[in-house]
Amino acid sequence: MEYSWVRAIQGKEDIVVQFADYHTLDKVKSLSNTFRTEIIDFLETNVDEIKDELVSVPWDKEVLYTRDEILHHIIAHEIHHIGQLSVWARELKLSPISANFIGRKLKSIHSY
Repeated sequence: MEYSWVRAIQGKEDIVVQFADYHTLDKVKSLSNTFRTEIIDFLETNVDEIKDELVSVPWDKEVLYTRDEILHHIIAHEIHHIGQLSVWARELKLSPISANFIGRKLKSIHSY
């Protein structure tokens, strides 16, 4: 869903992924890498210049969103996913994933 939002910000048509086509971890990783490349290319543009522009999304034609609102929504939703993974990890008796950004030594967007 986050990918759909990013495509909407760019004015691109949504791509509906058929989840049955991604039944192995390798296929999911490949799809993720494909999406990541497009998202990084977009984020490397000057997003600040377009943050107040309005966007219509195909699944909610009645409401317009600013690109800035959408980016904040995507960030919040990703944090939600981190929480989900933490719950599942605990259920599997594994160490939960940290929700902290600071100290995680995540790669800079420019390192991809």
